[in-house]
Amino acid sequence: MQKYTVRVSKDYLGFCAAHFIVFGNNVCERLHGHNYQVAAEIEDDLKADHLVFDFIEFKKILQGITDSLDHRMLIPLNSDTLGVEVTEEKVRISSEEKEWIIPRDDCVLLPIENTTAELLARWVSEQLSEKLEARLGQLPRILRVEVFESPGQSATIELRNSDRARPPPLPAEGKNRDRKRNAPGHSLPPGPACCRHRIILGDRPSHRP
Repeated sequence: MQKYTVRVSKDYLGFCAAHFIVFGNNVCERLHGHNYQVAAEIEDDLKADHLVFDFIEFKKILQGITDSLDHRMLIPLNSDTLGVEVTEEKVRISSEEKEWIIPRDDCVLLPIENTTAELLARWVSEQLSEKLEARLGQLPRILRVEVFESPGQSATIELRNSDRARPPPLPAEGKNRDRKRNAPGHSLPPGPACCRHRIILGDRPSHRP
């Protein structure tokens, strides 16, 4: 059986962004940045034109995703540890010991639990899957995405057609769960039930649907 894989990895397929990670004992590392690089590959059958997928379009789709993160502060909306409040002008992030206030235009709000390389790879892969599905009419058999925080340091996710995970839905209005503190050494619980944030437009606060 023949298997074909196409891979894109270019200098311009990256983004410069600020973030911090919250560790299992609710300790936030210092705010810092990375020059992230992203590579992606599709494993699938050859199409009628003898291509798995056109390189030019593949690069264009992936660059649109990476550009959306470029020169931004990465905010994890589904964190169980952080409080995130969003207005039209600013984003306020708070933990037990720290508080950050960032201009809204400088932030990108991501439906993930933490801004680790692993979860950034998951988010990129989900965005890429949706765009490839719209283009192809179906999902590729296997999609792999690798996110580099720095040279020689990366995280990779593999999505298969049968087990592709879509982004978890954010909690409905009025159903945000009280956040729970984890004991030292315990990992953060996954899933949308951990989300605790508000979107405020004008004078009317509302929980993000």
